Amino acid sequence: MNLIIFGYRGYGRSEGTPSEKGLYLDGSAVGHFVFEDLEVGKYVDRNQVFLFGRSLGGAVAASVALDKSLPFKGVIIENTFTTLGDLVDIMFPPLKYVRDFLLKSKFETIKIIGKIKRPILFCRSENDELIPKSQMDNLYNMAKGASFKQYYVIKNGTHNDGFRYDRDGYANAIKKYINDCNDYYIKNINISDSNITEDSNSNNNGNNKQKID
Repeated sequence: MNLIIFGYRGYGRSEGTPSEKGLYLDGSAVGHFVFEDLEVGKYVDRNQVFLFGRSLGGAVAASVALDKSLPFKGVIIENTFTTLGDLVDIMFPPLKYVRDFLLKSKFETIKIIGKIKRPILFCRSENDELIPKSQMDNLYNMAKGASFKQYYVIKNGTHNDGFRYDRDGYANAIKKYINDCNDYYIKNINISDSNITEDSNSNNNGNNKQKID
């Protein structure tokens, strides 16, 4: 297994100033690097590349997943909010009526999640102290365009380190999802053809959903 982890502009040692558009561009740039760089191609099976985003990263992953020129095999979204405004309403209730004037970024994942055609695994920490259960549930329910979708609840997990509390269950859920993706593409479509359209999943209409216990 190969992993590529990057810091958005303005985060960690990355230069620049973070912005919604900038973070989307950073995610897209990394995607194109993985699929187009000649050196990467020597070490990575590009038919087995999955996109993973946690928290804010889930919003970026959802946006990048819409790029048809990047043939990710699947998308994993963990502990992600529906929109930044919805999260502000929960964390800072007094700002509810003025937040639209204050927020420069929106990260409206709920509006784009239904456009993703790839299989999606949603992972939610049981004890997430930041993202309400309802927001992950809403993202899952709105992902009606996915080839198939799965939902795993990370037992006793918190927002940033759920994997530490439910290591075996968490790892097994991801392994199962990857195996199910492989089976799906063998039966239905060649992943090398990035042109996954409405027609390719018109037989399920997003209803091929699974809960993982």
